Amino acid sequence: MGNTSSSCCGAAAAGSCSTSTVVTETATGSHILRINSDTRGHGVGKSINSGTFMAGGHSWYIAYFPDGEREECTDWISLYLFLDCPADKHDVIKARFTFKLLDRKGRLISQNKEPGRTNFSLVKTPRWGYREFIKREDLERCDVTVIKEVRVETTTTAQI
Repeated sequence: MGNTSSSCCGAAAAGSCSTSTVVTETATGSHILRINSDTRGHGVGKSINSGTFMAGGHSWYIAYFPDGEREECTDWISLYLFLDCPADKHDVIKARFTFKLLDRKGRLISQNKEPGRTNFSLVKTPRWGYREFIKREDLERCDVTVIKEVRVETTTTAQI
């Protein structure tokens, strides 16, 4: 597992010591989708798409299926986050997203379990989401965090 000692380099090296830090750069954006009227009857498999929004330098939108995405989930609202326009159409974008259901006062009612890191790609997988997100309730918000880069930062300190 490596040296877990708090002394730098086992104190064997005289003069200087270096430390590495693993850093994951992220950029977070949010989009609020308000559903102010009854949208039932729109049709199974027919989505109402949000306006596009930017998060992490990429364009996204939410596809809202008020009657479910498929016949087997017509009692549910289906929700998907779509990658609309990446910087390069062949890019694979690593992102985490959370759909949150808020009441009219902005209080959290429900949210999906965070799926962890998800890869979005226009070529292979432009969307991720839930066929059975919630039974006909208003969806209010989606948070997206784009994982931009992992890097190692090295810091050198002088030994006393």
